[in-house]
Amino acid sequence: MLTPVALTGAAAMVTVTGRRVALAAMELSHRGVRTRALREFTDALSVELTVGARPVQAAEHAVAAVAQTPEARRRAGAGLVEQLRREVGRARLGGDVGVSGAGASGAGDSTGDGTGEEVYQVLRLWSVAQRHGLALGQVMRRRVDGIEAQLTHLGHTSSALAGARLTEIILLLLPVGAMGIGQSMGVAPVGFLVGNVLGVLVLLAGILLACAGVLWVESLTVTVLGGVGGRAGPPELAAAGVLDVFAAALAAGLPVVGAWRVAVDATAPGDGGDCDDRDSGSGSSG
Repeated sequence: MLTPVALTGAAAMVTVTGRRVALAAMELSHRGVRTRALREFTDALSVELTVGARPVQAAEHAVAAVAQTPEARRRAGAGLVEQLRREVGRARLGGDVGVSGAGASGAGDSTGDGTGEEVYQVLRLWSVAQRHGLALGQVMRRRVDGIEAQLTHLGHTSSALAGARLTEIILLLLPVGAMGIGQSMGVAPVGFLVGNVLGVLVLLAGILLACAGVLWVESLTVTVLGGVGGRAGPPELAAAGVLDVFAAALAAGLPVVGAWRVAVDATAPGDGGDCDDRDSGSGSSG
């Protein structure tokens, strides 16, 4: 009776830990796929706009270009392409994109990895640039640079953490190797661990500590990577995005106060308000 209880408890701890680690790795992989697909869309959109295409037509061509990439063949990338198609279709029918929070929390963000907020930011930039006459091609080019910086940061950090992950695997395999050596020498550690109360307690305590160590290491790596559900990249990128839009608004002829309101409105997380209403109430200050 003691052995089945010990094995059941050990299997439960290992299963829960393995599931959490696998889900975190899957979410991080989906995030990378969606971010690369979003970069391709934003890059294609900026190129189309630079050569003089209308925004809706440029967006349609950009979505078609993304649909041909390897990322679009994966589930996460396909979901992003479908989300972009819906938003472009809304714009073609005369609707405004990026104002309902669909990019941030809609069905398109099926992975739950946080890239929906990045999609929302791109759509929000499109909407605000159209309303205020900003150079959308230039704004999107700056956004491409920001996404590239995120991907570069993610790649460099993942490479730097490869050694820590390898060390974690080696440390987990050491007890298993020690048990194998002891078993081959006739010490019978397996019989001790599953055959009496003290051995069962030692087994469960060891597995508990090993699982806690794995979760702790994964928590540290996710934190360094920027969070599976957060923005993986240097924190300065958010401020840089605001300044990019601010510069574009000034170049479009807006006053300093109005340009700053547009920049904050274009890069604000979540639903965000319509800065047109705020500007109309404080136009005299500009």
